[in-house]
Amino acid sequence: MRADGRSSKLRTIRSSDRQKPTKSPDRPLPAHAVIEQHLRELILAGEGQAEPLPTEETLAAKFNVNRMTVRQAYQRLAASGVVSRRRGVGSFVNLQAVETLPLFGKEGFEAWLDDRGTTMRHVLKYELRPCPAAVAAMMRIEPGEPVTYLERLRIIKGVGFFDKRYMGAWIFDAISAQEIERSSLLLLLLDAGFNPASVRVDIDAHPAAKDESANLGISIGAPVLERRITYVDKRGAALFFGRTHCPGQLSAYSFSTELTPELKRRLLRVKAANPK
Repeated sequence: MRADGRSSKLRTIRSSDRQKPTKSPDRPLPAHAVIEQHLRELILAGEGQAEPLPTEETLAAKFNVNRMTVRQAYQRLAASGVVSRRRGVGSFVNLQAVETLPLFGKEGFEAWLDDRGTTMRHVLKYELRPCPAAVAAMMRIEPGEPVTYLERLRIIKGVGFFDKRYMGAWIFDAISAQEIERSSLLLLLLDAGFNPASVRVDIDAHPAAKDESANLGISIGAPVLERRITYVDKRGAALFFGRTHCPGQLSAYSFSTELTPELKRRLLRVKAANPK
């Protein structure tokens, strides 16, 4: 009986209500947690951006564990959005990547040249193949004529860019797959005599398809940015048509172009026609 006259009730404490014992601070971390911590330290040191993080085999040997333990560490990092895993390529840090594309102009091109060393390139397909009808119409050739086809994965600051390119058949003999993995395709094309008169760029977004999901390390249906770029000659025929796909939430595009005298005259005409 309480002092105020009301009866008190004893609360029965069930086993499920009792606070669960916490781990002793002296107890060692599980192996997967140790590996996860090691990977986070590597990431803080700048690894996993242009080059992939250590493979499962490498880490399993280093820590004397099986690959499933290493995989668990990577899966925890992937689930928290820290890394993306790409089949056949490796695991990379998820960073915001900006692909700078110089269209024309000295200043933009020189800035792009300074930055191109941070890109990792992996050629997936490089071959002569019959030209699809839609691309043939742009290139003003017959459907089915042979063209050079390139499929590759570029890694910029840990973010994947999945490329598909259609080019003239002569390029297949002029440029090798090994050269494409070592250097910029645009520079190689210019060195080989590629001489476009103008370029058009279109960008839109769509849900990731199966091949984009596999190559970019994202789920099917996740947002993907698609950039379509077409270089044309003076006749208006396409010399080069390409598509680039990248994760929509992790990437952006930056473009630079030269204000040529003709373009300046056109801008002044537009301004005169729209004084407000």
